[in-house]
Amino acid sequence: MQTIISDKKKQRTTLLFIALCLSSTLFAQQPVNVEEVTMQVSSPTHRFSGTLRAAATSNLSASDASRLEALYVNEGEKVRKNQIIAKLDDRRLTASYQQQDSSVKNLQAIVAQRQAELNNAQADYDAFVVSQKGNAVSKRELRNTQTQLAAAEAALLAATHQLQAGKSLLQHLKVQLEDTEIKAPYNGIITQQLAFPGEWVQPGDTILTLVSSDQMEAWLEIPERLAHHFMGNSIAPITVDINSQRLTASQAHVISQVAQDSRTFFLIAQLDQSPDTLFSGMSVHGWVELGEKTEHLMVHKDAIIKNHNGTLLYKVIPSTDPESKTIYITQAIPIQELFVNGDYVAVNSHNQLQEGDQIVVEGNRRLMPGAQVQINTPPDQSHISLKSKNKEDIGS
Repeated sequence: MQTIISDKKKQRTTLLFIALCLSSTLFAQQPVNVEEVTMQVSSPTHRFSGTLRAAATSNLSASDASRLEALYVNEGEKVRKNQIIAKLDDRRLTASYQQQDSSVKNLQAIVAQRQAELNNAQADYDAFVVSQKGNAVSKRELRNTQTQLAAAEAALLAATHQLQAGKSLLQHLKVQLEDTEIKAPYNGIITQQLAFPGEWVQPGDTILTLVSSDQMEAWLEIPERLAHHFMGNSIAPITVDINSQRLTASQAHVISQVAQDSRTFFLIAQLDQSPDTLFSGMSVHGWVELGEKTEHLMVHKDAIIKNHNGTLLYKVIPSTDPESKTIYITQAIPIQELFVNGDYVAVNSHNQLQEGDQIVVEGNRRLMPGAQVQINTPPDQSHISLKSKNKEDIGS
């Protein structure tokens, strides 16, 4: 009987301990970071779709007819600028180069010979000039010596031109030899292989296709009805969303030609960064500023949560507990995203948010409405009261 009573006491103690743990867990304050809602003056941003493209695409080919001797890369492989990626058979060109090199050396010897002949003719002419003054030689002999000097000068000039032509041909063969090593013109990725070792390739035949990896561009399709926004106006930095990544394009330009089928034109935005996770051909969405600047409530993108309840964020509201201590609880605020401006999003909260409200930007993924939270980082005061500053910007 005593054993049964003792077991029941142990069970009650265990249940009480579990209840206390659950209670402490239930009412524990979850640590969060907050940021304040700001009022900023900005232009409405429109969302456009498009395609990600490499800034450069090259079809690497042979400059002369030859046999493809070797390939040093495979499809999908990354290459560096000036890396040798293919080799053509160079035996015929090597033989021609060596032959021409010997010819150039022979021409150099001929030029040296002609120079010596010119020097000798010049000396004879100078001697005949002195002798003719003393009437030691006739004028005819002087003219013959002068003719021999002119012939020597012409022979040297002809030999010099032949040498220059020989050197030019040698340089041409050297370039052809260097072209047998096909190098990557820039950092990129091999996307296609169209020839294999042992095949005979003709000039211009594509061997490999290379796309750049250092610079990517977002080609956004803009309806023609919005063309007037881009006429003579500078384009503000564009925010681009690619496969859950948000990037910025500081430079952009328009191709002033409308496609007849889609009635759209292209806006090309050059991405400031090109991570390795980006592939040419991916779908992109760009946020482009169009229209006049007006005031909008701006929140950090990390504050926004999208789930089965829709798009919302959590506002932190101070309250008082039974012991008159200040506590913070969360309130779910449904919002509508208007446009993106860098890391911030203009929202419509249907008058449930105002400038200066504290919203959770970190630790909000597991929050529930009415949950108690502990603020880790006080709100940044540097961007508060932007409303008055932005109004001054409008007036100016």
